[in-house]
Amino acid sequence: MLNQQSYQTNPIYAILHEAIYCQQQASDWAAERVRQQYPQYHYQKGSDLSFTGEMVYPWMFDQMTCLQPLREAAHLLAAKEDWPLLYCEQQLAKNTVPIAAAVYVEDMYVEYRYSCETLALLANAKSWQTNQYEHNGLRVDGEYIFERLITLADSM
Repeated sequence: MLNQQSYQTNPIYAILHEAIYCQQQASDWAAERVRQQYPQYHYQKGSDLSFTGEMVYPWMFDQMTCLQPLREAAHLLAAKEDWPLLYCEQQLAKNTVPIAAAVYVEDMYVEYRYSCETLALLANAKSWQTNQYEHNGLRVDGEYIFERLITLADSM
């Protein structure tokens, strides 16, 4: 399983995984804090292993050799509180650039409702909403998805 992770060649993914979502507050290792609230995710020898998805946890910077040099930086980023706003809602409402987006209805990593709320903020945006793909749609069928989005953009 470990050899399927990209941390060995792309450690920046691990260090920025939560930081890219921060907005005027620290992540404070959000995934780990939420996981702690659910006993079924506290592994005990002999119990079934429960997967949590594509998360990065602080212990990974202790246990994974390739991430150990980034441990201090990861903890600094998790504690950083002075992040700016991710986007300006007023500016998004003024957008003049056509936007075509794929929204995966059953995406286990991106909440469908949040995608719809964000799209509603954007002027000049259309979406193709589908349950035909999940989070990895571009990897599975990128050419088809790209064609659908180009057609959608051309119709604007």
